[in-house]
Amino acid sequence: MSVRRASRVALKAPTPRPKPAGARLTPPNIGRAVAFFGGVSLVAYYVAATASTGQTRRLQAGTLDSPFNLGTFFAPRSTADERLAVAKTQDDAYKLGTFMQRLKRGMDAIGIPLDAQDSILRGYLWLSEGWLELPPSKKAVVPIIAVNACVFAAWHVPRLTPVVSRWFIHRACSPRVATMLTSVYSHRSLGHFALNNIALWSIGSAALTATTVSVWPHIPEASETPHFLAFFATAGTFAALTSHIVSAARFRALARHFGARWRTMARSKQAAILNIVGRGSLGSSGAVYAALVLTALAFPDASVSLVFLPMTAMPIQWGVAGMVAMDVVGLVRGWRTFDHAAHLGGAFFGILYYVWGPRVWEEAKPH
Repeated sequence: MSVRRASRVALKAPTPRPKPAGARLTPPNIGRAVAFFGGVSLVAYYVAATASTGQTRRLQAGTLDSPFNLGTFFAPRSTADERLAVAKTQDDAYKLGTFMQRLKRGMDAIGIPLDAQDSILRGYLWLSEGWLELPPSKKAVVPIIAVNACVFAAWHVPRLTPVVSRWFIHRACSPRVATMLTSVYSHRSLGHFALNNIALWSIGSAALTATTVSVWPHIPEASETPHFLAFFATAGTFAALTSHIVSAARFRALARHFGARWRTMARSKQAAILNIVGRGSLGSSGAVYAALVLTALAFPDASVSLVFLPMTAMPIQWGVAGMVAMDVVGLVRGWRTFDHAAHLGGAFFGILYYVWGPRVWEEAKPH
């Protein structure tokens, strides 16, 4: 496994605009942030579990004797889950082939030259075969990387920059709590985008599946993707919540320091507070940390290496411990380059999920 250090970037806070006399800084609201995290978790797992079960039942009806009969309900992954995975691949192949036929008819209808059609169809066939050959643990991360790529592209479209700057960066002093989720899929620089997505691709969803199938009873699944999408969204939001709570604690400490004067303080002091607690953060690293910690717990004998030093390898638990230790030091010493609180929140979520997550997922599935 080759993993680069994932990072959730902390952005420098802009100088605040002039405020009228008596204007107040907005304290970070912990209650709303916690409620939003709870809502995201419930919705994500309800939708994912419903979609996973519906897809499994549809495919299972055509591959097994009867949906969720006693034999398949308690079957190990080597039987029921693998047969469903094969059925899912066949179903994907059928859908891709059907779309290819529609694509061909559409190109004929608008008069695209045959040579151009041949090139387009060859490219489509190459992509389709690549998709079908991907292991399930890689297929699960493709939708996330695709969303990350769309948001990254939006950052570099001038007309969209104000929108993504407002809705895809989480700032603790902003009343917008939805950015706790949207910022998880947001990367502004190419290096940040590549770093997190390479790490995500390297980790995949294998650990999630390994921990889930160990739960008894286990309802077979045709695809790992719904579960991983729910896990990723919830883990990323939890990491952002952790960062939000740390910022709120810092804000309140500064408020006590300034006493009654902080509400009407000079702009320079407002800027000082915003520089500490109003810095926006964005990136998938909290969720990636959760997946990495989950992998270290599920596969303790695995090893990891750095992308730029592939010849070196170390036990995954050592690598994860070193990364967490660095973030603890960064949080205590107040380093500002990365959002260390979000990193640690993601790592903690990975531990919690290893203990309780698989049972929660199985209970969320409609029976």
